[in-house]
Amino acid sequence: MKKISFELIKKIDFVLIFIFLILGIITWAIIMINIFNPFSGSHTVSNAVTIVEDDTKEEIREYIEFNKKLKDVFIFNLKSSKIKADGLYDDISASSFKSGSSFLGKSYNEGITNFIFIKDTSYEEYKLFDSNIFIYKYRFAEEKTGNDIYCDKNIYAVVNEDTNDDKTLNSEDNIALYISDYDGKNLIKISNSVYKARITDNNQLLFTEYDGSLLTFFLYDLNLNKKTKLKSAEQEAPEKYISFYW
Repeated sequence: MKKISFELIKKIDFVLIFIFLILGIITWAIIMINIFNPFSGSHTVSNAVTIVEDDTKEEIREYIEFNKKLKDVFIFNLKSSKIKADGLYDDISASSFKSGSSFLGKSYNEGITNFIFIKDTSYEEYKLFDSNIFIYKYRFAEEKTGNDIYCDKNIYAVVNEDTNDDKTLNSEDNIALYISDYDGKNLIKISNSVYKARITDNNQLLFTEYDGSLLTFFLYDLNLNKKTKLKSAEQEAPEKYISFYW
């Protein structure tokens, strides 16, 4: 009886291993089809980044990668494996990436923690922020072309810290708004926490702030570095939406 039971167990183990093997092959095949299927038009984009804890066994590495050349400066992304940002920058204009698309490499899914600017003649090098943070969204300056709306300042939406302690950096945290000259000089913070932001006219940025009950609209003139209050209203907190492209 014991011999029969042992043989039966061996057969069951073999069958289970075979089943798991088949399931693994099917799962792998589905993943490959989703990746390489040219007719697949939908892509899931995450607007959140996960913080990798310092006490994990994973080695935290920093990367630099070329982003673009803007006038007389080379701009590099500083990235960290501590911050994962799959798909976060997918809505950034293609022009921001096309100059450096061949340099993106494997660290594309890791969050930008700073920008490095290097002058093309003096090779002067400097960082945008004194210490590394998380750059949630950004837009680089553009020269006026035709009748299109343009902005000749750099704009950055920045998450400085995990303000709601959920181990994730996303729009649920406070998003500060900064601007600078095209070369990263003269960095100015124009808001500590924005809910919505968009460019409405040449060098004009419309954004909202919310204090828990009062929603306030501001217009910022990038030429004059002037912040003007437009309208306030008591209402519930709106959904956050940061986009510097129209």
